[in-house]
Amino acid sequence: MIIKKLEKVSLIGQLVYGIMCAEKYATEKYPHKDWNFYFNKFWNVSDCEFIDEWLYEVIEHMPECLLEFKTYEETSLDYIDKDTFKKLVEIVKDVDDSFNQIIEHMVDTLSNYVYSSVNDGGKVSLNNIAKTLKILSDANITPPDPEKVAFAKSPKNKGYGESFDGRFLSITLNK
Repeated sequence: MIIKKLEKVSLIGQLVYGIMCAEKYATEKYPHKDWNFYFNKFWNVSDCEFIDEWLYEVIEHMPECLLEFKTYEETSLDYIDKDTFKKLVEIVKDVDDSFNQIIEHMVDTLSNYVYSSVNDGGKVSLNNIAKTLKILSDANITPPDPEKVAFAKSPKNKGYGESFDGRFLSITLNK
């Protein structure tokens, strides 16, 4: 039912829904962590000028990427400075692999579309959202309401849709 509602939503709207799912999972499983700090960059997707840069930033925020190195000096991060790295590592160091998978789903979605048009109706995106919804279901977490992104229907911009400031949909930025 959720996937059906998201079929008419632009790719940006679908990515925003994925962020909403990630926030819901993170805040319910790990309520003591500073998710506002973690998700702040994610919300740039809805109104960024260069979506490929957003992708590269999000890749650097993946727990798998952050935890690969013991020190900042060992990394080759382009978008995260040393202090930010330390704080992000502190946030993600104890999260389970399911959270990393949710972030990977967003990265996979954009990796499939970043330099092309969304000419398949967003099938990769919808498949990744379905995987994310399964993770939420397995953790007994109610998914966000897909109606909250229903307004993002525009097929403009090669299927990516029109930009909008999606931060109003964040549960971490609006606490």
